Amino acid sequence: MLKKIGIVFLSLLLLTTVVLIGLGVYFRSKASGSEFHPSGVNSHFTFDTSKPFKDYIAYKINIIKKGNLHYIKAKKAGDEVAAQRIIKLNAPYMTPARNTCKKPVALLMITDPRYGSTWLREVSQSLQQKHPCWSTYGLMLTGSGTRPGDLLHASAKDWQHEVNYAIATIKAAQPNTRIVIAAQFSAARLALLAAHQHSKTVKALVLFHPYVWIHGKNKFAGVYGWLNPWVSTQKEDDWAHYWNRPRHFSYQNYRLWQQVRALPNSHLPVYAAFTLDKNFEYKYDIKTMQWLLQHVGGAQFLVYANEAAFPADWQHDPRITRHSAQYPLVGQQAPNPDPLGGRGVRHMTGWLSLSPRHDYYGVTGDYKYCGTATAGKFTRVTCPEDLSKVPFDAVPKDSKLFQTPFFNPYFSDLMQRINVFLDTKLGVSEAS
Repeated sequence: MLKKIGIVFLSLLLLTTVVLIGLGVYFRSKASGSEFHPSGVNSHFTFDTSKPFKDYIAYKINIIKKGNLHYIKAKKAGDEVAAQRIIKLNAPYMTPARNTCKKPVALLMITDPRYGSTWLREVSQSLQQKHPCWSTYGLMLTGSGTRPGDLLHASAKDWQHEVNYAIATIKAAQPNTRIVIAAQFSAARLALLAAHQHSKTVKALVLFHPYVWIHGKNKFAGVYGWLNPWVSTQKEDDWAHYWNRPRHFSYQNYRLWQQVRALPNSHLPVYAAFTLDKNFEYKYDIKTMQWLLQHVGGAQFLVYANEAAFPADWQHDPRITRHSAQYPLVGQQAPNPDPLGGRGVRHMTGWLSLSPRHDYYGVTGDYKYCGTATAGKFTRVTCPEDLSKVPFDAVPKDSKLFQTPFFNPYFSDLMQRINVFLDTKLGVSEAS
């Protein structure tokens, strides 16, 4: 009897294995485009970390030239302007201080691996404009800057290695420097881990809509990611990267979350800007904010949200400031004129760090993002000169023309708040 049960069990196990392999082969066969496959130059961090940061920049630019499909396409078409724009969007950067001071500050900018390095560049420029003795180092993490297939193989260990390399390089160049890390989205986990590991050097964090808390189901993303690696991938030939989220990337972030939640409580000064919308990852944002409040004694938040989305027990918390602007609900017009012009707050999630002057993908003022939509599928089109007649919605089911703001209309206000926070935590006389 036991022998028969064992045979049945092994048969079922074998059948399940065959089915899973078959599903994996099927889904991967659908991902047949070159963007789904690794470039061969950007899946692992192989840079010689004994070299200076300028060599790191050259190393990453070379990776873009070899592995970014948009760059390769632009070069084949002889469009040198587009090729250089793609490098500028993705490549790491270093901006030296204009003046010297007794206790210098270095800004380390860590962008989410899914996006180009330029997403935090305006933040560093704004901070350096007020503090001329501050320097800036911007990273391009392994797997980013080329194609989605590279993110499928990128490792959280490589990301941590790069961050540690940057901090060590800064300390070697300026032994008495203090480091402020600015991070976006999932890169917030890397910032928290680096701040703990280098607690004597990292003096503050500035986070833009940080993703910290992760649901436990992501622990299975490693296996599921092999079976079906892609959640979605939208290609835009005139854009410099792809919108995608490889499931294996989710698993790497879960591994980082396991390390972050094991950290001891701290009083590290952290300034975090959030947008809250009950229709867009609301639970995850609330969980992240709760975790930071419980474990980071020096955390302060600026929250862009309608009153209905703002938890009642946070109304009088001195650590949390709800932005005074009244944002309209998605798809509705604001009752009174405001800088958003009746646009939904949910669309600011990714654009907190971009100003209205941001040269997004080389198109000046590309908050004029217009498109047509049919049955929810949209196509990018050129905006008319008179934008006042363009209706706004997220991706309307059927609309001839709509507009999405790719910037934070309150960018100057946000940077002023961040400057006050950093000046207070670092010491005004030392930070200037």
